[in-house]
Amino acid sequence: MNNTISIDLDLSDIKINELNTDKKGNYHIKVETTLTKGVCHVCGEEITKLHAYDREIEIRHLAILGKECYLHVRLPRYECEHCNKNPKTTAQPHWR
Repeated sequence: MNNTISIDLDLSDIKINELNTDKKGNYHIKVETTLTKGVCHVCGEEITKLHAYDREIEIRHLAILGKECYLHVRLPRYECEHCNKNPKTTAQPHWR
């Protein structure tokens, strides 16, 4: 017997890494973004030089089978090579 179900989160630019449930049966899904670029918050230019990853954030998503669902993600931070002081900007996926 296969105990697997498939649920589309309807989010682009993510890869699911891990699925856990808490004591209440709520879902906690660890995802990573597949974004490879951002936009500098100072000059507005597209930036692709990865600097680091931001702290993990928890985002409430739609319920699944009547249980709360939370996404956990660390978004990439990019460094702008167009600006003098090389500011860092966290990537902003369209779904956030």
